[in-house]
Amino acid sequence: RVLFRSDGKEEFKNEAEYSMKNIGLLDFENSKDKAHICDTLFHSGHSSFIMDSLTEYTPAIIKKYTEITSGDYAWIRITVYVYSLDSFKQNPASIIATFEHKGYSYKYGGYDIEKLNLEPNKWNKVTFDYLTPEVRRPSDILKVYVWHRGKKTLYIDDLRVDAYEQKK
Repeated sequence: RVLFRSDGKEEFKNEAEYSMKNIGLLDFENSKDKAHICDTLFHSGHSSFIMDSLTEYTPAIIKKYTEITSGDYAWIRITVYVYSLDSFKQNPASIIATFEHKGYSYKYGGYDIEKLNLEPNKWNKVTFDYLTPEVRRPSDILKVYVWHRGKKTLYIDDLRVDAYEQKK
């Protein structure tokens, strides 16, 4: 059962009716991209991902639909920790989830973190729920990443994607 709010947004409310499995985690601990790794400010482990005016996107977590569920749909819960020295309203970013078929997006969801009441100079946990679409092909892919729309430094850590399948 999918609940829709009055603003048309999907809402995942009945979590007890689902089983959860982790399908992706970027903790930036063993990244080969040393230019974007910070080892002095992190939520967990010993490093985080640095974004600035030249770094718009984090690496993506990419999963085929068949790796997510064998059912008709699944809820996807994305969590990430963000840290900004400046106000998030002055340093906006979005969590992005999209399904793609042959390289074209057909269900794009974005969650703007600057609309939340996040505190600068501390790690803030952000969660975004996304309902998978009716896929065109089981080989279609889910792509999840953070899009930094600001110009100031933003730190990202522990980008996690969990799938919730309805219990049988």
